[in-house]
Order: sequence, then C-alpha cells, then structure tokens
Amino acid sequence: MADMRAVRGKEIVDQGDQIKKVNEHSFKVKSQSGNKYYDVKETKTGLTCTCHDFVYRGGKCKHIMATRYYLQVEKDTPEGIVTEKVHLTYKQAWDAYNAAQKAEIKLFDELLKDLVKVIPEPEPQTFGRPRIPLHENLFCAIQKVYSQLSSRRAHGLFQNATERGQIEHAPNFNAPSILFRNPEITPILHKLVMLSALPVAGVEVDFAVDSTGFAVKTITIDKEIVIQDPLS
Repeated sequence: MADMRAVRGKEIVDQGDQIKKVNEHSFKVKSQSGNKYYDVKETKTGLTCTCHDFVYRGGKCKHIMATRYYLQVEKDTPEGIVTEKVHLTYKQAWDAYNAAQKAEIKLFDELLKDLVKVIPEPEPQTFGRPRIPLHENLFCAIQKVYSQLSSRRAHGLFQNATERGQIEHAPNFNAPSILFRNPEITPILHKLVMLSALPVAGVEVDFAVDSTGFAVKTITIDKEIVIQDPLS
C-alpha cells in the first residue's frame, strides 16, 4: 500500500495544477475524486494531511507523497524512489514571542483561577476543622508545580494569589503535596488538562509530546534511572 500511495502521489503531481502553495509550510492538494482540497502542512516532525487516510491511519498518504514530489523531496531515479532530507526553517515572531513571555505568569494565574472553578466541590463538611475548598487547593497545587518552586518557597505565590483575590485563603505550604498523594485527584487533573486544551483543539494540529509545562525530575539510584512523579 505504501508504494501505491507513492504512485498516486506522483499521478497527482503529473496532472499539474493540483497542488497550491499557501505559504512556506502549507499546501492544498486537490482530491482525485472531486473538487475538494486537502491541507498538507510541514511541521518539525514531518508532513500532516487533513484527509481520512492520514487522520485514521497515519503515515504518508497520497497527498503527502504528492507534496513531497512537488517539493522534490521524493525523486524517481533508475534505482527507484530516492528520499532527500529537507531542513525546515521557521522565522521567530519576536514581538509576539516577547509579549507572550512577559505576560505568561499573569495570564496563567488568571486562566487557572477560572479553570479550577469547573471542578465540583465535595459534599459539605459536617464536622471537624473546615477544609480548604477543592478549587483553591487545586489552584495552589498546580501553581506550585508550574512555578517549579519548592513547597515552602511556593507559599509566597499562594499569598500573592490571596492579595489578588484569586483565592480566599493561602493554604499551608504542604497542602499541594498532601493533595497530590490522593489518587482521586488524578482523573481531576486529567480533566483539567483536557478542558484547558479545548480552546485550541480546532486550530492546533501539531503539539509537543509533553506540553503541560510540568517538569519531570530524574534521579539515579545504583546506576538506574528513576523517573519521579512530576506532581510530587
């Protein structure tokens, strides 16, 4: 099947005017069975396509192969198909990058405050010492992990959040560690990651394997690498 996709891709290119260059890293490839165009994009990990074959199977569909021929990445030689390496370069939008970096912490806290409010609170407490609202505890725990500060040093962030009205009370510095040891919190964190990604789900087709911003710590014990829980 892989060879057949290469053949179909070559046919698309040979027909002429079937591929439109949108910009340096984006192309539109005409369907062989209709007037529809598929979006083929260059990314740092390879070409992607919006056709069903690529979406459900992955790998190189005929539209990707057509684009590769169009870019002369794939070439026919007497020895067969030869693949050349093409190094992609991306211009850095420095103004937008600098603005985003400078506003990141403020925006993160504001978005986090709204995000954790979607988590329902447990049943009302009937006895014992009043507990911290779950959404405030989550706010501080996630803020602590995002900052990569120790629990004690991160307590200053909780106090700042109290002054800004993002939470009502700053919890004990050890509260995030206690919260993350609760196995019931794991599905809640998964839900928060999913909800935070929804606004860009329709426009983002490429993503980092780990784009959560949570650092993973590694330690060495007797020459064995041990990966610690990034939320610990």
